Parts: sequence; C-alpha cells; structure tokens
Amino acid sequence: VTHGTVTTSPGTMPNRTPWGIVPRRRKRRERTTWSYEQKVALETAFEQAPYQDVYERQELAEKINTYPSRVMIWFKNRRVRQRMIE
Repeated sequence: VTHGTVTTSPGTMPNRTPWGIVPRRRKRRERTTWSYEQKVALETAFEQAPYQDVYERQELAEKINTYPSRVMIWFKNRRVRQRMIE
C-alpha cells in the first residue's frame, strides 16, 4: 500500500517513515478566552489605533494580563473583521 512517499504493507501504520521513525505532531495551543474587561480594553485600544507598535502591544498585554503575541493576533483578526464589515 502506498501513502504519499511512504510504502507500507497491509496492517502496518502508514505514518511511519521508511526508517521506522514516527513523526510527532505538535499539540495546538488552546483557544484564548477573553474576559469582558479584556475585550473592552482591546476594543478601546483598537479604536484609538488599529495598528499597535511593539511598546503599545507590550503595555496593553501587561494591562490585561496576557502575552503580547496574543494581543498581536487579536489585532490581526480584528482588522480582518473590520475589513469584512466595510
């Protein structure tokens, strides 16, 4: 049986490489659940400036007790949502 570039015989696992190594999948991070206060702070900051610089992002992240990378992704998604509305 052929699965892409890996050939296996019936009854064996198709996710093994020819060298017998099983590739590991990274766990996806859990979805961020924003509290009401965090959403208000994020929306307020977005209304003031839809593009945050590193320092503003860091400050906002500390204020709402989260990581700057989560704030960056929130702003990215919010800008997409804004464009869809317009």
